Amino acid sequence: MSARTKHRENVTLLRSALFTPADKLDRFAKGYAYGADAVVVDLEDGVGLTAKQAARNALLELASKLPESCFWILRINHVKTREGLLDLLAIEPMDIKPPVIMLPKTESTAEIEIAVAHLSDRTGTPTIIALVESAEGEGSGRMGRTVSEDRRSRGPQTRGRFR
Repeated sequence: MSARTKHRENVTLLRSALFTPADKLDRFAKGYAYGADAVVVDLEDGVGLTAKQAARNALLELASKLPESCFWILRINHVKTREGLLDLLAIEPMDIKPPVIMLPKTESTAEIEIAVAHLSDRTGTPTIIALVESAEGEGSGRMGRTVSEDRRSRGPQTRGRFR
């Protein structure tokens, strides 16, 4: 597998990302073989409810084998759900965290702050991609605010405004 690392600092330059369910990680290397700039390991929609914990376990095993230079994205469950909180708790002790975390169904900057609080460590914070997928997230105007400056200074997670 030759992971593409040229987009590590700027995810907006990604041309393609292929999703693979976290319970079917045999497909991970195939994403790069097909020329994707990144592979998104999906703990959310791609994994059935009964397979969530097994998918987390498989993710931890995969992550422990990946070189630090490997550029990949992890999509977790919505942080306001039990599964999302379990995802964050599973990621928290990882020695090398995913370079990018995708937050689905984001409705407020408070949800981003929850993720950042669990993901920040001595090495920094992964880049956060907050997906606004509802009128609640877009219509309230809450997503127009930026994450506090003290959070951004810890690592290269979020840049600019959430729009």
